[in-house]
Amino acid sequence: MQVSQGVWMPERADGKGRVKKGYSGFYRKRLAASLQQARVIFSFSEQEKEYLISQAAGAPVADKILVVPPAAGEHFPPGPEEKETLKETYAEGKEYFFAAAGGATQEEIVELLKAFSLFKKRQRSNMQLVLTGKDPTSDKDLGELLATYKYRGDVHWAGPLSEEDGFRLAGAAYALVFPFGRDTLGTGILDAWNAGVPVITTDRTCLPDTADTVLYARPGDPAALAGQLMLIYKDESLRNRLITNGTQQGQSFSLHHSAGLVRAGIRGQGSTSKISKSAIKN
Repeated sequence: MQVSQGVWMPERADGKGRVKKGYSGFYRKRLAASLQQARVIFSFSEQEKEYLISQAAGAPVADKILVVPPAAGEHFPPGPEEKETLKETYAEGKEYFFAAAGGATQEEIVELLKAFSLFKKRQRSNMQLVLTGKDPTSDKDLGELLATYKYRGDVHWAGPLSEEDGFRLAGAAYALVFPFGRDTLGTGILDAWNAGVPVITTDRTCLPDTADTVLYARPGDPAALAGQLMLIYKDESLRNRLITNGTQQGQSFSLHHSAGLVRAGIRGQGSTSKISKSAIKN
C-alpha cells in the first residue's frame, strides 16, 4: 500500500537553524527527494517557502508548499497586580527588559550584556534585565562572565521556566528583547504581542508583516541593540504605538487558523494556494 508523503519543515535544514548537528547532514542529503515525493509541504513563512523551492533540484514544488503561520500560545496575560508581583520577585520591583536566552550561545549573551551596559551607561536608569533558559549557578563559564560584569546587580537569571511561567514573566516586562541571530519561528514575539509588550528583535524571524510592530537590531551589533533599547525607553509614544500595532497584528495569528490550514492540507482539499475558508474551518 502506498501512503502519500507530507513534509513538515518548521525550520531550515541547512545547519543555520536549530536542527541538531546529527540531523543536519541527514536532512541535506534527502531534502530534495523528500520535497519532490511529498504531496504537501508545510512551511512557516514565505521566506522559508522560497528556500525550499531553491532546494528542490529544479522540481516544480511551489504549488505543493502551504505556508502555515505560527500561532501564539493560548495564555491570558498577567493583570496589573500580578505584574507588580513579578517585578518584585524577579527584578527588585523595577521595570525590566526580558530575554529568553535558552538557545543563545555565550557569544550572543555577551553581546546582549554589552548592549545592556551601553544602555545603563548612557541612560543611568534603574532598568533591570531578566533572562530565562540558562542557570549561571550550573554554567561555570556563564557564572565567571557575570562575576566580572559591571552591572551584574541589575541582571537577574530566572533559570529554565515552564512555557506558562515564561509567558507571564515576559508579559510583565517593559519590552521583550530577542536579538539572537538564528532563525526563529517568532512564537515568543506573538506571545509578547498577545500580552501587550513591545518587541526588539532581528529580521531573521519567520513572521511576515512585522513593519511598525517591532524594532529591529542587527545581529551581532551591541551598539545597534543598545540604540533600540534607549529609543524604546525614551520615546513613550513609540512604545505605546508598538504595543497597539503588535496587539492588532497578533490577532491574525491564531491557533485555530493555523490548525485549519494544516488539516486542509492533509486532506488535500484543493491546491495549497487555493484552500478555501470553509476547508480551513471544517
